[in-house]
Amino acid sequence: MSVAPQPGEWASYWDKLATQTAGNTAPDIIQMGMAYISEYGTRGALLDLSKYGADTAKFTEGTVDSGKINGTLYGVNAGINTATILANPKVLKSVGVDLPDDKTWTWDQAMQIAAQVSSKSGGKIYGLSSFASNDALFGAWLRQQGKELFTESELGFGAADALPWFELMKKLPMPRRSRRRLRSARTQGRRLTRAASSPARPPCACGTPTRSRRSTRPRARR
Repeated sequence: MSVAPQPGEWASYWDKLATQTAGNTAPDIIQMGMAYISEYGTRGALLDLSKYGADTAKFTEGTVDSGKINGTLYGVNAGINTATILANPKVLKSVGVDLPDDKTWTWDQAMQIAAQVSSKSGGKIYGLSSFASNDALFGAWLRQQGKELFTESELGFGAADALPWFELMKKLPMPRRSRRRLRSARTQGRRLTRAASSPARPPCACGTPTRSRRSTRPRARR
């Protein structure tokens, strides 16, 4: 079997794929995130992999379902990961703040520690990078409230569910630019029943890496 890759830039990836799919010239194997599998699967752009020998017997329990839409296996995951918060012991020690207990701390405690770092450093260090628009962490927070980002057919939360998240983010010491983004996100949050919303900055004691959930996975097109 020979493989002919189709390299391209990320900024135009989805526009290019949509155009290729519409013209029936999409690649035979496609890599995409969970946010897109339903859209491409339900409109008939992807094959049912269970009919073409996809062996998922050794996959971790529950992970195969991420590639299924209405019981049809449109994709298999290339790996799973999770969002996390990283703490910098040297930065925390330099301002006299104890390393948090990552097994017991709460969202409010995380904000308090961030405020301590910012205050004790004289504003030279932001205690925690803003993640107001990070959908992976927002999704984790929603699940703690008994909600989900999405159901099978619509948003899994309403504006009233999202506003406490943005109120929590207000407790973070952050640059003016980030505060403007947060105000904008909070405004969008009041309209989240219709649509879900997302600089260079000083060093952070804690930060959030780029996401995410069950990561990208190949799909076979029709």
